[in-house]
Amino acid sequence: MGLVRGFSEVVSRSEQPACECWFLDVGQGTSNVVLLGKGRAIVIDCGPRGSEQTIQLLTREHIHTIEALIVSHNDSDHDYNVGQVLHQYRKATRRIFFLQDRAVHNSMPTTFGVLKRSADGDFPSPERLETNAGTAKKLFSQDGVVLSILYPDLMANLEAQGAGRSNQTSAVLRLTCGGRRVVFSGDATIEAWEWLARKLPEAKPLLCDIMTIPHHGGTISDSQAGEATYQRRLYTDLIQPEFGIVSVGTINPYGHPSVAAIRALRDTGVTVLCTQMTQRCCGDLEAIRSSRGVFSMPSRSTETPSTTCSQKSRHVACFGSIVAEISESHVKIANLKRHEQAMEAFSKSTSFNPLCRPGNSASA
Repeated sequence: MGLVRGFSEVVSRSEQPACECWFLDVGQGTSNVVLLGKGRAIVIDCGPRGSEQTIQLLTREHIHTIEALIVSHNDSDHDYNVGQVLHQYRKATRRIFFLQDRAVHNSMPTTFGVLKRSADGDFPSPERLETNAGTAKKLFSQDGVVLSILYPDLMANLEAQGAGRSNQTSAVLRLTCGGRRVVFSGDATIEAWEWLARKLPEAKPLLCDIMTIPHHGGTISDSQAGEATYQRRLYTDLIQPEFGIVSVGTINPYGHPSVAAIRALRDTGVTVLCTQMTQRCCGDLEAIRSSRGVFSMPSRSTETPSTTCSQKSRHVACFGSIVAEISESHVKIANLKRHEQAMEAFSKSTSFNPLCRPGNSASA
């Protein structure tokens, strides 16, 4: 497979990574790819409309087999490109997992189309993405790399559907390699994390090296008044990552990432890494773009100006695509030092006041 250029440390042959986790910059959406070596990969979500980064990475890395394609959540910013990926990997996708978390015909058009096409024999029969009554269920296990689903089980899924909260059904997955852990959170709400605290027999808070921050750093509850409290509880009592990755688009109408989420992460010592920069952190996005320098590719962010029809800047990289090298003994983020140096240089600008830095004065 080879190491990604930019890792700050030289790794001995005995410490070569078991896999690389790519948290792709797809704008306002989610796509995560686990490169397993020998032309194999796991794909967790495929990004929103207009994003090509999943296919670009798979093609560039000469992937010939998708061991598992997982749709963690049936919103279009997670599943829009499922059909595109499967079209390229016809008869080369070993397993497909999905959540039936809402009315199939009306609200799951992308995933439902995949399910129907599986009947022609080019794809394996899709499997439901649910765990067994709170017991982690393995979706993939090979060469020391294990991917499991932690949430939801059938009853938690049905309960969330009954409450009309699609984000509450969003799957929570965990990749392990030796003692290293990566948690993929999708859009999971506080109810999912409370459920995991009750059901999983592990000590609390759960510990992990990397966690994708749920809902793109947005809200995790229906209570605006209680949101800050829920965010603090999540990262203090329920789970504690070393790195928190926010997959967010420069232009989004949701106010992502939220002050409450980033403050809770920052206050508990989590290193926050966002794929794109937003106006919540910088008032002059083009100045940041022009001085950002190199970022990990493929990425939806651009080095040249890109604007909406109303002339608002879009696709401005913060980190860009984030790459983590995972082995039994270590986790390393590619280009982390270079990113930190860029953040330090940007901090001298009066228009730059990122939520993730201790000096930020924004209030929740």
